[in-house]
Amino acid sequence: TELPSWSDCWFPADHFSTMAAVRAEKMFWEILIRDWNHPCIVLQTIMNESWGIDLKDAAQREWLRTTFDRIKKLLAPLGRLVIDNSACEGNFHLKTDVEDFHQYYSMPDQADKWDKWLHEFASRPAWTFSPYGDAERSGREPLVVSEFGNWGLPKLPSRLPWWFDVAFGEREVTRPKGVLERFHLYGFDKLFANFNDMAEATQWHQFASLKYEIESIRSYSSIQGYVVTGITDVHWEVNGLLDMWRNEKVYCNELSGLQQPDLIMCKMATHCFWGGNKVVLSTLLSHFSERDLAGSKVRWRTDSGQGGQFNLNGNIQVGSVVDLQSIELDLPHFDSPTIERLVIEVRLRNGLRISENSYDLFVLPRSNSEQSAEVLTHSKELEALDLALRASGYVKKQAPGPQTVLIATRYDEFVSSHLENGGSVLLIANSEDSLPSIWPISIATRAGTELDGRWFSNFNWIRSDRQPFASVAFTTILGFETAKVAPDYVIDGITPDMVEDVLSGITLGWLNRNCALAAQIGVGSGRMIVTTYQFDKYGEDPYATNLLDGIVQYLAGPDCKPRFHVSL
Repeated sequence: TELPSWSDCWFPADHFSTMAAVRAEKMFWEILIRDWNHPCIVLQTIMNESWGIDLKDAAQREWLRTTFDRIKKLLAPLGRLVIDNSACEGNFHLKTDVEDFHQYYSMPDQADKWDKWLHEFASRPAWTFSPYGDAERSGREPLVVSEFGNWGLPKLPSRLPWWFDVAFGEREVTRPKGVLERFHLYGFDKLFANFNDMAEATQWHQFASLKYEIESIRSYSSIQGYVVTGITDVHWEVNGLLDMWRNEKVYCNELSGLQQPDLIMCKMATHCFWGGNKVVLSTLLSHFSERDLAGSKVRWRTDSGQGGQFNLNGNIQVGSVVDLQSIELDLPHFDSPTIERLVIEVRLRNGLRISENSYDLFVLPRSNSEQSAEVLTHSKELEALDLALRASGYVKKQAPGPQTVLIATRYDEFVSSHLENGGSVLLIANSEDSLPSIWPISIATRAGTELDGRWFSNFNWIRSDRQPFASVAFTTILGFETAKVAPDYVIDGITPDMVEDVLSGITLGWLNRNCALAAQIGVGSGRMIVTTYQFDKYGEDPYATNLLDGIVQYLAGPDCKPRFHVSL
């Protein structure tokens, strides 16, 4: 439980004053009188994310620290823990019983950034406490990731609720109003049977994101807790485990398996694999129960019938994370994208199962090693990709011919000339100046903008029934199979009349800020695919490899027929 914020969250202002501080302490007393014996309350927080206080001001920091001391003394008979300021980026702790922090990242797009941040947090970095030399830090405060989460859109009733016109701080990306119109305008009705069908797909995406985050948190012994934001959706923040009507989201049974004292996990360095390859997966156990694990066994099995087991050896300390034996398996050959599920469990010596977990291994067939398309790269930035393409068997061209697929990173005169002659171009846009400024579409960076999807999650999608994405399609809403190609940029300026030429797109929050990640365009008598997916792992990562091969083959073939055209 915590005090309400007295900041203006629509136009952030702190409004700290002596009277505000007096009222806050009075309200704290009133909360304590009402809830002093409530069994659910174990933590009491004074401030959330410094809302209502300016921590750059020494006097306000002093007020927070002395208020913590008074409240801590007051609550001593109850044994409750007190947090001074439940911190996030841009603010910090001064004195606290729990060293907590909030963090949001888009999954899988920013999984690497999440991993880096979590690794730093697990080491008790300096940035969680005051940089002004006035923090009182014992070094024994439990580390807790006290806010994180991802959106999963709720299924909607036939009569839309009153709160559909409510946004957070007037940020349109968080406003539900018009979501059903956008569902049809931007062609989602061609991808899903109805909005609720799409909402269910976003909820499964939410679960995959939460699973990754929870397991990565539980892989650190130094981190002792986490709090998912939140239990229920609210008007502008649909990252709840229940929706606004208190209906469970589709993954609740699966999530409950992660919310256990003991959790068996696999370390997934990658999520996408080639069929026929041997895979070695590290395993680890997060052990927080009082159970005696002596004589326990770890068992695993896959959809294709492989399996095995090993014993848990040694005394595993409660509240620890231990590395276990690795699992080795041979992936079958598949003719099309296939999800091979791995199930792993721990059973006590009496046979009681105490933990079960599962992993989706995204398996792709190897591309044809003797590529028939002629390819020419046109950028120094693509030198490494050029070498990888040659190693894959593509025909090397010194100059573009009518059948050549030209790969570039910017639209210039050379690209324009090839298109004018009826050629095909793959433009891998990796900067905001990749396209001419006079075009109706543009390349926009995601970092530091609403397009990053850090809080109001983004959902990346593909046309799974059409090339070039049919050859890599597992689901319509993309997951961790795409982690190695995750885009840093988007194609902005997409209007509803262009939607048919969007091969892969991105939508944020309540289907807002709809942009493309891959789009086909007619230019003069030529044709071009612009994409912001990254291919620096081509030849190494199966998804990057098969996707680029699919795009090149699509451009070289007869099926690429853009409706949307721009002038040379």
